[in-house]
Amino acid sequence: MNKWDSKRIAFISILIAMSISFVIIGTRFAAISSFPSIKLSLAGLPIKIIGYIFGPVIGFVIGFSTDVISFVFMPAFYYPLYSVALGISGMLPGLVSFGFNYFYKIYSNENILKKLNIKKLFLSYKFQLETSKNNVNRANNIEKKMSTIDNKINQLENSKTQKYQLNFGLYSSISILFLILIILTSFFTIIPQNVINETFEDKGILRFMSNKFIFIGIIVLGIITCICSLIFFKNRMKEEGFLNYVAIVVFVVLTEYINIPIIAFADAKTLKIDFITSSIASLATSFIKIWFNLVIIFFSIKIVMPLITKKAFNGYV
Repeated sequence: MNKWDSKRIAFISILIAMSISFVIIGTRFAAISSFPSIKLSLAGLPIKIIGYIFGPVIGFVIGFSTDVISFVFMPAFYYPLYSVALGISGMLPGLVSFGFNYFYKIYSNENILKKLNIKKLFLSYKFQLETSKNNVNRANNIEKKMSTIDNKINQLENSKTQKYQLNFGLYSSISILFLILIILTSFFTIIPQNVINETFEDKGILRFMSNKFIFIGIIVLGIITCICSLIFFKNRMKEEGFLNYVAIVVFVVLTEYINIPIIAFADAKTLKIDFITSSIASLATSFIKIWFNLVIIFFSIKIVMPLITKKAFNGYV
Protein backbone atom coordinates (compact mmCIF):
# COMPACT_ATOMS: atom_id res chain seq x y z
CA MET A 1 0.00 0.00 0.00
CA ASN A 2 1.29 3.50 -0.82
CA LYS A 3 2.20 5.98 1.91
CA TRP A 4 -0.78 7.64 3.57
CA ASP A 5 -1.36 11.30 2.71
CA SER A 6 -4.00 13.94 3.34
CA LYS A 7 -5.86 13.00 0.15
CA ARG A 8 -6.42 9.38 1.21
CA ILE A 9 -7.44 10.40 4.74
CA ALA A 10 -9.87 12.95 3.31
CA PHE A 11 -11.52 10.40 1.03
CA ILE A 12 -11.95 7.90 3.88
CA SER A 13 -13.47 10.63 6.06
CA ILE A 14 -15.92 11.60 3.32
CA LEU A 15 -16.99 7.98 2.74
CA ILE A 16 -17.47 7.40 6.49
CA ALA A 17 -19.61 10.53 6.69
CA MET A 18 -21.62 9.31 3.68
CA SER A 19 -22.17 5.94 5.32
CA ILE A 20 -23.55 7.49 8.50
CA SER A 21 -25.56 10.07 6.53
CA PHE A 22 -27.29 7.33 4.51
CA VAL A 23 -28.66 5.90 7.74
CA ILE A 24 -29.77 9.25 9.18
CA ILE A 25 -31.39 10.48 5.95
CA GLY A 26 -33.05 7.10 5.45
CA THR A 27 -34.90 7.44 8.73
CA ARG A 28 -36.65 10.53 7.36
CA PHE A 29 -38.45 8.34 4.82
CA ALA A 30 -38.82 5.05 6.71
CA ALA A 31 -38.22 3.66 10.16
CA ILE A 32 -35.13 1.77 9.06
CA SER A 33 -33.63 2.04 12.53
CA SER A 34 -36.12 -0.67 13.50
CA PHE A 35 -34.66 -2.97 10.83
CA PRO A 36 -30.89 -3.29 11.32
CA SER A 37 -30.41 -5.35 8.14
CA ILE A 38 -31.77 -2.47 6.03
CA LYS A 39 -29.60 0.00 7.95
CA LEU A 40 -26.53 -2.12 7.20
CA SER A 41 -27.42 -2.29 3.50
CA LEU A 42 -27.49 1.51 3.29
CA ALA A 43 -24.35 2.05 5.36
CA GLY A 44 -22.48 -0.76 3.59
CA LEU A 45 -22.11 0.93 0.19
CA PRO A 46 -19.37 3.44 1.13
CA ILE A 47 -17.74 0.84 3.42
CA LYS A 48 -17.34 -1.59 0.52
CA ILE A 49 -15.73 1.16 -1.54
CA ILE A 50 -13.31 1.93 1.31
CA GLY A 51 -12.39 -1.77 1.65
CA TYR A 52 -11.87 -2.22 -2.09
CA ILE A 53 -9.65 0.83 -2.46
CA PHE A 54 -7.77 0.88 0.86
CA GLY A 55 -7.56 -2.81 1.80
CA PRO A 56 -9.19 -5.39 4.11
CA VAL A 57 -7.80 -4.16 7.44
CA ILE A 58 -8.88 -0.55 6.91
CA GLY A 59 -12.19 -1.80 5.50
CA PHE A 60 -12.99 -3.95 8.54
CA VAL A 61 -11.95 -1.34 11.12
CA ILE A 62 -13.90 1.45 9.40
CA GLY A 63 -16.95 -0.79 8.87
CA PHE A 64 -17.05 -1.96 12.47
CA SER A 65 -16.54 1.51 13.94
CA THR A 66 -19.06 3.12 11.56
CA ASP A 67 -21.86 0.90 12.88
CA VAL A 68 -20.98 1.92 16.45
CA ILE A 69 -20.91 5.62 15.50
CA SER A 70 -24.25 5.39 13.66
CA PHE A 71 -25.75 3.79 16.78
CA VAL A 72 -24.74 6.89 18.76
CA PHE A 73 -26.65 9.12 16.31
CA MET A 74 -29.59 6.73 15.82
CA PRO A 75 -30.05 4.59 18.96
CA ALA A 76 -31.97 1.41 18.15
CA PHE A 77 -31.26 -2.31 18.41
CA TYR A 78 -27.56 -2.96 18.87
CA TYR A 79 -25.83 -6.30 18.74
CA PRO A 80 -22.09 -6.81 18.07
CA LEU A 81 -22.74 -9.08 15.08
CA TYR A 82 -24.25 -6.12 13.20
CA SER A 83 -20.92 -4.34 13.59
CA VAL A 84 -19.10 -7.51 12.52
CA ALA A 85 -21.33 -7.76 9.42
CA LEU A 86 -20.51 -4.18 8.44
CA GLY A 87 -16.83 -4.89 9.13
CA ILE A 88 -17.02 -7.90 6.79
CA SER A 89 -18.62 -5.62 4.19
CA GLY A 90 -15.39 -3.63 4.26
CA MET A 91 -12.97 -6.54 4.67
CA LEU A 92 -14.16 -8.86 1.86
CA PRO A 93 -13.78 -6.26 -0.94
CA GLY A 94 -10.20 -5.67 0.22
CA LEU A 95 -9.41 -9.39 0.30
CA VAL A 96 -10.95 -9.98 -3.15
CA SER A 97 -9.10 -6.95 -4.51
CA PHE A 98 -5.80 -8.23 -3.08
CA GLY A 99 -6.39 -11.75 -4.42
CA PHE A 100 -7.27 -10.70 -7.95
CA ASN A 101 -4.47 -8.13 -8.06
CA TYR A 102 -1.96 -10.80 -7.01
CA PHE A 103 -3.02 -13.17 -9.79
CA TYR A 104 -3.32 -10.38 -12.34
CA LYS A 105 0.39 -9.71 -11.82
CA ILE A 106 1.15 -13.41 -12.33
CA TYR A 107 -0.90 -13.49 -15.55
CA SER A 108 0.42 -10.19 -16.93
CA ASN A 109 2.10 -10.26 -20.34
CA GLU A 110 5.32 -8.98 -18.79
CA ASN A 111 5.51 -11.78 -16.22
CA ILE A 112 4.66 -14.48 -18.78
CA LEU A 113 7.33 -13.09 -21.15
CA LYS A 114 9.91 -13.38 -18.36
CA LYS A 115 8.99 -17.02 -17.79
CA LEU A 116 9.04 -17.81 -21.51
CA ASN A 117 12.48 -16.22 -21.94
CA ILE A 118 13.83 -18.21 -18.97
CA LYS A 119 12.38 -21.39 -20.45
CA LYS A 120 13.85 -20.52 -23.86
CA LEU A 121 17.27 -19.96 -22.30
CA PHE A 122 17.10 -23.34 -20.56
CA LEU A 123 16.04 -25.09 -23.80
CA SER A 124 18.83 -23.34 -25.67
CA TYR A 125 21.34 -24.80 -23.23
CA LYS A 126 19.81 -28.28 -23.63
CA PHE A 127 19.85 -27.88 -27.43
CA GLN A 128 23.57 -27.14 -27.44
CA LEU A 129 24.19 -30.04 -25.09
CA GLU A 130 22.29 -32.55 -27.26
CA THR A 131 23.91 -31.19 -30.41
CA SER A 132 27.37 -31.70 -28.93
CA LYS A 133 26.40 -35.32 -28.21
CA ASN A 134 25.08 -35.78 -31.75
CA ASN A 135 21.58 -36.65 -30.44
CA VAL A 136 19.84 -35.39 -33.57
CA ASN A 137 16.30 -36.47 -32.64
CA ARG A 138 16.40 -34.91 -29.20
CA ALA A 139 17.98 -31.74 -30.61
CA ASN A 140 15.21 -31.48 -33.23
CA ASN A 141 12.48 -31.91 -30.58
CA ILE A 142 14.05 -29.19 -28.44
CA GLU A 143 14.34 -26.93 -31.50
CA LYS A 144 10.61 -27.36 -32.16
CA LYS A 145 9.82 -26.41 -28.58
CA MET A 146 12.04 -23.35 -28.90
CA SER A 147 10.23 -22.38 -32.09
CA THR A 148 6.85 -22.66 -30.32
CA ILE A 149 8.12 -20.47 -27.48
CA ASP A 150 9.45 -17.92 -30.00
CA ASN A 151 5.99 -17.70 -31.57
CA LYS A 152 4.38 -17.14 -28.15
CA ILE A 153 6.94 -14.46 -27.31
CA ASN A 154 6.32 -12.66 -30.61
CA GLN A 155 2.55 -12.78 -30.05
CA LEU A 156 2.85 -11.38 -26.55
CA GLU A 157 5.30 -8.64 -27.59
CA ASN A 158 2.94 -7.54 -30.36
CA SER A 159 -0.22 -7.96 -28.29
CA LYS A 160 -2.09 -4.81 -27.24
CA THR A 161 -4.28 -6.65 -24.74
CA GLN A 162 -3.66 -8.49 -21.47
CA LYS A 163 -5.33 -11.66 -22.76
CA TYR A 164 -4.22 -13.90 -19.89
CA GLN A 165 -5.38 -11.43 -17.25
CA LEU A 166 -8.77 -11.08 -18.92
CA ASN A 167 -9.21 -14.84 -19.25
CA PHE A 168 -8.16 -15.45 -15.64
CA GLY A 169 -10.57 -12.79 -14.42
CA LEU A 170 -13.47 -14.22 -16.40
CA TYR A 171 -12.97 -17.92 -15.67
CA SER A 172 -12.04 -17.53 -11.99
CA SER A 173 -15.00 -15.26 -11.25
CA ILE A 174 -17.44 -17.56 -13.05
CA SER A 175 -16.05 -20.54 -11.09
CA ILE A 176 -16.53 -18.69 -7.78
CA LEU A 177 -20.10 -17.68 -8.69
CA PHE A 178 -20.99 -21.23 -9.74
CA LEU A 179 -19.61 -22.53 -6.42
CA ILE A 180 -21.82 -20.05 -4.54
CA LEU A 181 -24.76 -21.15 -6.69
CA ILE A 182 -24.19 -24.82 -5.84
CA ILE A 183 -23.97 -24.05 -2.09
CA LEU A 184 -27.16 -21.97 -2.17
CA THR A 185 -29.20 -24.51 -4.14
CA SER A 186 -28.01 -27.26 -1.77
CA PHE A 187 -29.21 -25.16 1.16
CA PHE A 188 -32.59 -24.54 -0.48
CA THR A 189 -33.29 -28.23 -0.95
CA ILE A 190 -33.36 -28.81 2.82
CA ILE A 191 -35.75 -25.91 3.56
CA PRO A 192 -39.31 -27.24 4.10
CA GLN A 193 -41.99 -25.74 1.86
CA ASN A 194 -44.09 -24.71 4.89
CA VAL A 195 -41.27 -22.45 6.16
CA ILE A 196 -41.22 -20.56 2.85
CA ASN A 197 -45.03 -20.33 2.94
CA GLU A 198 -44.97 -18.81 6.44
CA THR A 199 -42.34 -16.27 5.41
CA PHE A 200 -44.33 -14.86 2.48
CA GLU A 201 -47.96 -15.50 3.42
CA ASP A 202 -48.55 -11.90 4.63
CA LYS A 203 -46.20 -10.17 2.18
CA GLY A 204 -48.81 -9.02 -0.37
CA ILE A 205 -47.12 -8.67 -3.77
CA LEU A 206 -44.32 -11.04 -2.68
CA ARG A 207 -46.69 -13.93 -1.98
CA PHE A 208 -45.84 -15.47 -5.36
CA MET A 209 -42.40 -16.27 -3.89
CA SER A 210 -43.99 -18.76 -1.50
CA ASN A 211 -43.59 -21.25 -4.34
CA LYS A 212 -40.28 -22.96 -3.60
CA PHE A 213 -39.27 -23.30 -7.26
CA ILE A 214 -40.03 -19.64 -8.01
CA PHE A 215 -38.08 -18.61 -4.91
CA ILE A 216 -35.05 -20.69 -5.90
CA GLY A 217 -35.36 -19.46 -9.50
CA ILE A 218 -35.14 -15.79 -8.42
CA ILE A 219 -32.05 -16.47 -6.30
CA VAL A 220 -30.42 -18.41 -9.14
CA LEU A 221 -31.35 -15.63 -11.59
CA GLY A 222 -29.38 -13.11 -9.54
CA ILE A 223 -26.14 -15.08 -9.90
CA ILE A 224 -26.78 -16.19 -13.49
CA THR A 225 -27.29 -12.57 -14.61
CA CYS A 226 -23.98 -11.67 -12.96
CA ILE A 227 -22.26 -14.47 -14.90
CA CYS A 228 -23.91 -13.33 -18.15
CA SER A 229 -22.78 -9.75 -17.53
CA LEU A 230 -19.17 -10.93 -17.09
CA ILE A 231 -19.28 -12.78 -20.41
CA PHE A 232 -21.00 -9.85 -22.15
CA PHE A 233 -18.61 -7.15 -20.90
CA LYS A 234 -15.35 -9.08 -21.41
CA ASN A 235 -14.80 -7.78 -24.93
CA ARG A 236 -16.89 -4.61 -24.57
CA MET A 237 -15.21 -2.87 -21.65
CA LYS A 238 -11.75 -1.41 -21.48
CA GLU A 239 -9.31 -3.86 -19.88
CA GLU A 240 -8.87 -1.96 -16.62
CA GLY A 241 -12.61 -1.43 -16.34
CA PHE A 242 -13.35 -5.11 -16.87
CA LEU A 243 -10.69 -6.26 -14.39
CA ASN A 244 -12.25 -3.98 -11.78
CA TYR A 245 -15.75 -5.15 -12.71
CA VAL A 246 -14.77 -8.81 -12.21
CA ALA A 247 -13.53 -8.20 -8.67
CA ILE A 248 -16.55 -6.04 -7.81
CA VAL A 249 -19.01 -8.71 -8.98
CA VAL A 250 -17.26 -11.34 -6.85
CA PHE A 251 -17.07 -9.33 -3.63
CA VAL A 252 -20.62 -7.95 -3.96
CA VAL A 253 -22.06 -11.47 -4.30
CA LEU A 254 -19.80 -12.93 -1.58
CA THR A 255 -20.57 -10.12 0.86
CA GLU A 256 -24.31 -10.40 0.30
CA TYR A 257 -24.53 -14.14 0.96
CA ILE A 258 -21.93 -14.33 3.75
CA ASN A 259 -23.65 -11.55 5.70
CA ILE A 260 -27.16 -13.06 5.40
CA PRO A 261 -26.69 -15.74 8.12
CA ILE A 262 -24.76 -13.31 10.35
CA ILE A 263 -27.50 -10.67 10.18
CA ALA A 264 -30.22 -13.32 10.51
CA PHE A 265 -28.61 -14.59 13.73
CA ALA A 266 -28.37 -11.04 15.08
CA ASP A 267 -32.04 -10.42 14.11
CA ALA A 268 -33.01 -13.55 16.01
CA LYS A 269 -31.26 -12.24 19.13
CA THR A 270 -32.46 -8.63 18.98
CA LEU A 271 -35.79 -8.71 17.11
CA LYS A 272 -36.75 -12.27 18.07
CA ILE A 273 -37.22 -13.20 14.40
CA ASP A 274 -36.76 -16.85 13.47
CA PHE A 275 -33.30 -17.43 11.96
CA ILE A 276 -34.56 -19.36 8.91
CA THR A 277 -37.40 -16.89 8.29
CA SER A 278 -35.01 -13.93 8.45
CA SER A 279 -32.55 -15.68 6.10
CA ILE A 280 -35.26 -16.47 3.55
CA ALA A 281 -36.58 -12.89 3.65
CA SER A 282 -33.05 -11.55 3.01
CA LEU A 283 -32.46 -14.05 0.21
CA ALA A 284 -35.69 -12.93 -1.47
CA THR A 285 -34.31 -9.41 -1.97
CA SER A 286 -30.69 -10.44 -2.64
CA PHE A 287 -31.16 -10.16 -6.42
CA ILE A 288 -32.09 -6.46 -6.13
CA LYS A 289 -29.43 -5.68 -3.51
CA ILE A 290 -26.66 -7.35 -5.55
CA TRP A 291 -27.38 -5.35 -8.70
CA PHE A 292 -27.99 -2.11 -6.82
CA ASN A 293 -24.62 -2.51 -5.06
CA LEU A 294 -22.89 -3.59 -8.25
CA VAL A 295 -23.95 -0.58 -10.31
CA ILE A 296 -23.38 2.03 -7.58
CA ILE A 297 -20.00 0.65 -6.47
CA PHE A 298 -18.63 0.14 -10.00
CA PHE A 299 -19.30 3.71 -11.10
CA SER A 300 -18.24 5.15 -7.72
CA ILE A 301 -14.88 3.36 -7.86
CA LYS A 302 -14.47 4.38 -11.50
CA ILE A 303 -14.75 8.02 -10.40
CA VAL A 304 -12.91 7.84 -7.07
CA MET A 305 -9.90 5.63 -7.95
CA PRO A 306 -8.24 8.04 -10.43
CA LEU A 307 -8.63 10.88 -7.91
CA ILE A 308 -6.69 8.95 -5.26
CA THR A 309 -4.02 7.37 -7.43
CA LYS A 310 -2.73 7.93 -10.94
CA LYS A 311 -2.71 4.16 -11.40
CA ALA A 312 -6.34 3.38 -12.26
CA PHE A 313 -5.96 -0.39 -11.88
CA ASN A 314 -7.57 -3.19 -9.94
CA GLY A 315 -6.37 -3.57 -6.36
CA TYR A 316 -6.23 -1.33 -3.35
CA VAL A 317 -3.87 1.64 -3.36
